[in-house]
Amino acid sequence: MEYSSNIIQMLGFLLVLGGITLILVRTAYALTKGKTQRTRLGLEILVILSIIYWFAGSALTFVGQETDLAQFSNAIAFLWVISLAFLTNAIMNQILWVGLLSDHGERRVPKLITDGIGLLVYAIAIMLVLHYVYDEPIGAVLATSGAAAIVIGFGAQSTVREVFSGVALNATKALRIGDYVEIDGIYGQVHDINWRSVSIMHPHTNSLYIFPNSAVAEQKILNFSEPTELFRYYVKFSVELSAPPELVIRSIAEELENSRYVFRDPKPNFNMLGYSEHGIDYRVRYHFDGDDPWWDAQNEIIMAIWSAMRKQGLRISVNRMLHRAPEEWPVIDDRVSARTQFKDVQAAMRHHPILGALSDDDVITLCKSYRTIDMGPPSCFYKRATPCEGVFLLLEGQVDIFDITDDGEELKIDSFKPGDLFGVNAAIANSTHRFTAQASQYSITVCFPLENIEGLLLSNQKLKQSLNELIIQQNNDREKSRNAAMKALLFALHQKQHHTMRDELRRGLADMLHKPTLHHLLDHFSSSVRNEELAEGIMAGAAMIASARGVKDFTETDYLMSALRETDLLRHLDVNHCLELFDKYMDMLIEGHPEDESRVMQALMEAKRVKNGSKIVLTICKGLCGIHTVPTTAELEAIDKVAKALGEEVGPE
Repeated sequence: MEYSSNIIQMLGFLLVLGGITLILVRTAYALTKGKTQRTRLGLEILVILSIIYWFAGSALTFVGQETDLAQFSNAIAFLWVISLAFLTNAIMNQILWVGLLSDHGERRVPKLITDGIGLLVYAIAIMLVLHYVYDEPIGAVLATSGAAAIVIGFGAQSTVREVFSGVALNATKALRIGDYVEIDGIYGQVHDINWRSVSIMHPHTNSLYIFPNSAVAEQKILNFSEPTELFRYYVKFSVELSAPPELVIRSIAEELENSRYVFRDPKPNFNMLGYSEHGIDYRVRYHFDGDDPWWDAQNEIIMAIWSAMRKQGLRISVNRMLHRAPEEWPVIDDRVSARTQFKDVQAAMRHHPILGALSDDDVITLCKSYRTIDMGPPSCFYKRATPCEGVFLLLEGQVDIFDITDDGEELKIDSFKPGDLFGVNAAIANSTHRFTAQASQYSITVCFPLENIEGLLLSNQKLKQSLNELIIQQNNDREKSRNAAMKALLFALHQKQHHTMRDELRRGLADMLHKPTLHHLLDHFSSSVRNEELAEGIMAGAAMIASARGVKDFTETDYLMSALRETDLLRHLDVNHCLELFDKYMDMLIEGHPEDESRVMQALMEAKRVKNGSKIVLTICKGLCGIHTVPTTAELEAIDKVAKALGEEVGPE
């Protein structure tokens, strides 16, 4: 029995001695190398001290110092509580100071606050030791420290309030950098969120509005960028009681079928708000693509309402009796009539290179019973596949010609100025229109009836030949314009897809990767090795895409910086360090040594070790592909190579 007791005492002594040695070694290593995580070190010391505490009696008995057990145990308890304070401070640093309240390695909370809270944690730990370990009264200390805390807290209450409000804003993700929001009636884009304030940049004045975090936390926030980047707004207007409501809504909806900035899918929706002293009040709600086309879309809505009312002869409500104003449509009719007198039409024809060669009799024949048409955007003089009514002579404004691709996309292929003829092709061929003619400005035209054109062509072969030559020239020019417009369309579609991927990145990829909220918290405990693997993989893949196009430029660097800064999931990555990795891998690939290319591929595949790392890397690389223009063959091949190395599918382009 005594032999077993001696063995236990010896084992206890060895465990205590080994624990003390391990604490000294781990602490020295942490101080000299600076790479061991403080959280991990604190947890290890706590476990080792717990083991030492439990085996302290056996160890001291083994060396014959059992009388010192109480003092030794108290010392171990003191170190244990201090280690607990150290671990608590490390966890706060990991979660808050370099976690939730930091951006890509940049600490947002002042060191004065973080150090002050750290000192408070250690002070509490020391008081707990004094009271529970050494049985010392701490009432006087608490009273003194409480009074000091009240004074300090009262003096710094505004700062503390802003910090905790900043914690709440960052934790709830009510708004992110890059979001378009309205706070307290102020509209703008979130420019910065830090420990004390939120700054909003007004996109129309380029001025900054700075709100304290506490003020933002107490305000209602209207976030236009959530849940999607698709903006929706509305315009209110009133129409007189004499206008049939169904006709009002239908005519405006027909005008908006030709819109350029207002989305046709989802379609604008109309609401009748009720009766008022003006007549019937309406509201049209519409969608558009983000902040940039906001005013263009609103202008288009208002112009569509005006054009619809003009076509139908309906009147937008104003109090004419008080203003003593005449009715608006007769005034406009008189202006159009004065602009389209026979002498004005004849003068415009004389300046045309083809119509100017006509005799006076031919001019009279052509102008017999012509009709005038005036309209504003987005109205159309004719649409594709509609019957030809005649040839149009533009007297004022501008008319654009649009073709439609097999995918239903519209391409601008021609444009007409005052004095030009349009609609000639369908009149000569006596067929339906191949294209759509839309007013891009308020335009006034005269339409020569088709029967007049046909009669003149039968009697004037020279005119027919000249018009045929004009058609051939127009078709050649339109084919060139169509090719250029097709390239621009492909680039626009690619940029739209690129914008969608940027939106996924900006939202942190959490929804796309179905990552639980708990994992975001656990991310702050992830090792630096894991973070480095993800950074290496992202920058290696980006370098492969950029090198496929050629040398790197600021466009690619700016994209990577903004993608990382706007991505919540990647906030643990240091942007400057990532860009250094990007430069390193670019240099390797440009030099073209096989061993360097192998190192880049190895770094790319390192990201596969991180959960969902392959998806993150591929998404960022797809956003970089074709950032300058439509993706080249080399860039598409590089994307395929990246996807194959990651074991992912590229997906639709």
